Amino acid sequence: MGARILRNIGSRPPTGYSSYNPMLKSAASAAFDARIPSVQQPNDHIVPDDTIDITREICPMTFVRTKLKIERMGQGQVLEVRLKGKEPLENVPRSLTDEGHTVLINEEVAEGEGVHRLLVRVKG
Repeated sequence: MGARILRNIGSRPPTGYSSYNPMLKSAASAAFDARIPSVQQPNDHIVPDDTIDITREICPMTFVRTKLKIERMGQGQVLEVRLKGKEPLENVPRSLTDEGHTVLINEEVAEGEGVHRLLVRVKG
């Protein structure tokens, strides 16, 4: 009986349907998915103008080095900051925001290692 059921899957419409179009479900799903914005969608295409790696620094040098790098950049440019550790992850984005810069992305890039990536737009 199991073999007969497996042969019939997909050859007949499900019970209760006079016709069955498997494309309707995927088209409806695509339409639904299109209405849900992805959190990262607007920033996926951003290419940073400069990068700084502060994964080996400790506070307060994490923010000091980031601030010095940003001061050499132009308004509206994007800096990629790679950092590691709980304290820098809390302090650097907060301090940058307090100074008027915009943190576009804050994501973990090395799972299990605690390395994060920030994309920061310089105030302007």
